[in-house]
Amino acid sequence: MRRKVARRHYTIALVALGIATLARWAAGPVVGEYLPFAAYFLAVVVVAWTTSLGPAVLTLVAGAVLGETFFRPAPASSDEVGVLARFLLLGGAAVAAFETLNFAHRRADEYQALLTTLMDQIHDYAIFLVDLEGRPVTWNQGVKRVLGYDQDEFIGRDVRGEIFTPEDIALGVPDTELAVAARAGRAMNDRWMRRKDGTRFFATGVTVARRDELGRTLGYAKIMRDQTEDKHLEEELRETAQRLARANEQQSHFLAMLSHELRNPLAPIRNGVEILKLSGRSAAEGSRALDMISRQVSQLVRLIDDLLDVNRIRGGKVHLRKSRVDLRECLAEAIDIAHSQAAANGQRVSIDLPATAVWVEADPTRLTQVVSNLVHNACKFTPRGGSIHLSARATGGSAEIRVRDTGRGIPRDRLEHIFGLFEQLEGDPGTVQGGLGIGLSLSRSLVEMHGGSLEAHSDGPGKGSEFVVRIPLSEAPAESTGGERVQPAAARHKVLVVDDNLDAAESLATVVRLSGHDVVCAHDGEEALEKAAQHDPDIVLLDIGLPKLDGYQVARRLRAGANGRGLKLIAITGWGQEEDVAKARQAGFDRHVTKPIDYPALLEILG
Repeated sequence: MRRKVARRHYTIALVALGIATLARWAAGPVVGEYLPFAAYFLAVVVVAWTTSLGPAVLTLVAGAVLGETFFRPAPASSDEVGVLARFLLLGGAAVAAFETLNFAHRRADEYQALLTTLMDQIHDYAIFLVDLEGRPVTWNQGVKRVLGYDQDEFIGRDVRGEIFTPEDIALGVPDTELAVAARAGRAMNDRWMRRKDGTRFFATGVTVARRDELGRTLGYAKIMRDQTEDKHLEEELRETAQRLARANEQQSHFLAMLSHELRNPLAPIRNGVEILKLSGRSAAEGSRALDMISRQVSQLVRLIDDLLDVNRIRGGKVHLRKSRVDLRECLAEAIDIAHSQAAANGQRVSIDLPATAVWVEADPTRLTQVVSNLVHNACKFTPRGGSIHLSARATGGSAEIRVRDTGRGIPRDRLEHIFGLFEQLEGDPGTVQGGLGIGLSLSRSLVEMHGGSLEAHSDGPGKGSEFVVRIPLSEAPAESTGGERVQPAAARHKVLVVDDNLDAAESLATVVRLSGHDVVCAHDGEEALEKAAQHDPDIVLLDIGLPKLDGYQVARRLRAGANGRGLKLIAITGWGQEEDVAKARQAGFDRHVTKPIDYPALLEILG
């Protein structure tokens, strides 16, 4: 390619020399011996302008030789020698000037070609120049990729009305962007833009003013890139940060409420203990204190059980023990709670149950827990003198339970919000009785596990609320023809109580002893094995977290002993998760009882 160009340039030089020679010869009769180099000077200028340095020098030297040989008289005078020198000097200056100009043009062409190549190779960036009116005058492959325009449908058209969003156009952003770039030299354009097909993307880039040497604005260069994925990631990170902040706030609130809720029942328990100490032989005062302690301990147990249930449900570890039951039986405990709390709060209770059985396939314990929770809330958030109504019926293939109150009510925009974990409405000094904000979330989860639904209805604050539980109906069970089962008489057992907490061990031993059983105590794993060998117990109530040997190790050794097969091992522990129960079974325990102990249930296990 270079050789072809060189041959063409030298051919031009030879042709120019030939033409100059013919022109000078033709002008000879007119100019005579004057201006022997004029035609050759013009040839030098033409060749230097149109070709390169080599052909121009050749034309200069050849022109000097030809002019001197054919068009100068001999011998040459000093003046005539000066004419040759001036030709060489002026011709050389012309060659140098045009070579400098051509070099600048070549460099500019090279830079332009390089810029064009780079722009075509950079597909991720839309890079183009626009005139003062905002019309594109260049195009690159990035324009196709980012904006979707081909070259012929992009250059020369004012596409600002197509690539800017309608809202930005209404605000005058396209003109403002050019005005800022003209004034400040550049304008950032990080915003949502539109492609040719109308889809939106988030663009980051800049608009830069192009100026001449006098500082006058010639147009603008625009660079933009599609950063939609990064924008979405940024928004996701922001939302995640906000969620984490909310979760942290909820956690702090939850811990504060948990502390409050645990202190509330502990205060009357301590008061009750002091009453028992001071009451002496006053049976009435002692009885009231015991009732108060029992109620507050039940409240503590309820709080802990709810927390554990929420954790189990979220981990998918709650398994319903369904059976065919009469809905009315499941509501008995909730009705007792309603009457008890309402009496204490000065509220009225009305009950409306069907006359015939309403059969459902349900876990009676969990269903009772749901309705008891709703009744407890109704009493808690209803002021003194208000009323609570509990009703049940069969309708449309479902068993329907309604708990309605005349209490504080719920804002309509919070009817779904209240079922969130740890969510609570803002307090009302006349009705708020505390709580952790987990009861409704737990209740809805349990109802949904039964294939049902739990909804809240309210006309707004101060207008009461109603909670509706619906679960599928079941067919009535076949009538039993068996006779009434005769309960065997309670047997007297030898019981070993093992707990490293002395108060816990002695108090449990006292309850078991008062129930008619023989009891001995141990306070670590090794002592438990020694007492078992000495007293040969029928039943061992065994704590898990023991010093020296833990409860699992003690259970395995007892089970492997001579009397291990007939021994009843009962784990008494504060660990109540599903995996804790499974681990106890693997160690050889027959039953798993969580602290604080439900004594009627324990005595039933003891027989």
